[in-house]
Amino acid sequence: MVCEAGILIYTSPFRINEAIFDIAGTEHMQPADITMLTMTSWTQIRSTATINMAAVAQSFKIGSAMGASRTKMMLMAMAAITVAIIVSHFASLYVIYTWGVPKLGWWPRGSSLGATTRLVQYLQVPTLMTASDWVGMALGGAITWALVALRRQFVWWPLHPLGFVTWLGWPIDRYWLSIFIGWLVKYFVVRFGGYQTYHRLRPAAFGLILGVAFIVTVSIVLHFFYPAAPLIIE
Repeated sequence: MVCEAGILIYTSPFRINEAIFDIAGTEHMQPADITMLTMTSWTQIRSTATINMAAVAQSFKIGSAMGASRTKMMLMAMAAITVAIIVSHFASLYVIYTWGVPKLGWWPRGSSLGATTRLVQYLQVPTLMTASDWVGMALGGAITWALVALRRQFVWWPLHPLGFVTWLGWPIDRYWLSIFIGWLVKYFVVRFGGYQTYHRLRPAAFGLILGVAFIVTVSIVLHFFYPAAPLIIE
């Protein structure tokens, strides 16, 4: 997803348990099974922001271009991940027990309550697939298959199948403008400057990404020791 479509982050619009509930129907399941599937749904990693595989693969690619040892890079990555896990757990517990859950962001404040609310809805209002639901699922699969076939058959085909799959979800709601601006800049650079100009300007794009990441990281560290109003509002 990241390499093929160039999307910074993608998350599935549904969890596995939600798909099971919709297809099988909760009225055919026991309350204990519904509760277990809902509570364990938090172990499902749906977002590329919480999956290290894409970042590790990109790191190996950059390391290969630099001529770095993959063994050393893997050891450094494992060390960084270990430190990040320890620090993030310590910081989370410190913030929660110092300021309380109501002082956290909107997502950590309401995520646990949201899971409980969905569980109550599943138990009180049984779900069952209707004929229109099956038709919609079949139509979506057929459109996706057709887009894949057209893209493989015709080089000039402009519609990417991943665009049809990824449009639903919070990453597109949040980053659509950034994705559009990036695509627009790339289009004009390639159209009027050619691929040589595009390759020469790629380090500038990487520097822009690294600069934003550096600023956000510094602000997070400073706000941990000196609480202030958030710089990033979602």
